[in-house]
Amino acid sequence: MDDSNLDYRYGLALEVRPTHIDVTSDDPERFIYDTIGKIVLYDADGDSRLRVGDFRLTFVDVEGAIAARESVLDVFDAERRTLEYFEALYDIDSASFTRAVHDAAGGASIFCPNLLILDRLTILPRHRGHGVGLAVLIQLMRRFGPGAGLIAMKPFPLQLEATPPEDASARRGLRLSVFPKNGRAATAELWRYYSKLGFRLVRGTKMMVFDPFSPLPEPATFLANSKSGTEG
Repeated sequence: MDDSNLDYRYGLALEVRPTHIDVTSDDPERFIYDTIGKIVLYDADGDSRLRVGDFRLTFVDVEGAIAARESVLDVFDAERRTLEYFEALYDIDSASFTRAVHDAAGGASIFCPNLLILDRLTILPRHRGHGVGLAVLIQLMRRFGPGAGLIAMKPFPLQLEATPPEDASARRGLRLSVFPKNGRAATAELWRYYSKLGFRLVRGTKMMVFDPFSPLPEPATFLANSKSGTEG
């Protein structure tokens, strides 16, 4: 596919990796559902495709855990990355969202304690600057948000992330060296970026949240000028 003729308004798609689900598991983590996939771009004929990036998100079924009389803390504690969301967003005793979360989500009451975590989104260098990241987030929230009382993320600059030696080659392919090395400035830039969709920072934390019942723009809003590269 010729790079000079890429048009992200057509043929942009998400491919979800098949998952293994243990039917008889009684571990607390059975209430955590991970979705991992690729972002791809098909040509006009649908005959060839390019890998544009990757994503990972996690749905935590708090209602299911409560109904099964499973400790909500134990569910979140199944993984370190989910535990920090519980500690930042939930009241430990009631397993409901904190007042600060309600305020960040617009002040409305959140009756469903289920959480959708937008865990990771990477766009390959050749596809940056075309609005792909925000367009993909919109589609991910629409597809996987139903059933969640809140959508959350913890923006963190990938260029500052510690990388295991075995992942070094893949990391070099992302060309993260072009991004700012100042952690505070880089994180603030990410906050501004995601606020375009309505995400708001929860006071006293590094988490941003979104009310899934709030309206979202169409993905094409960010892809309309894809060839000119005017969007991030």
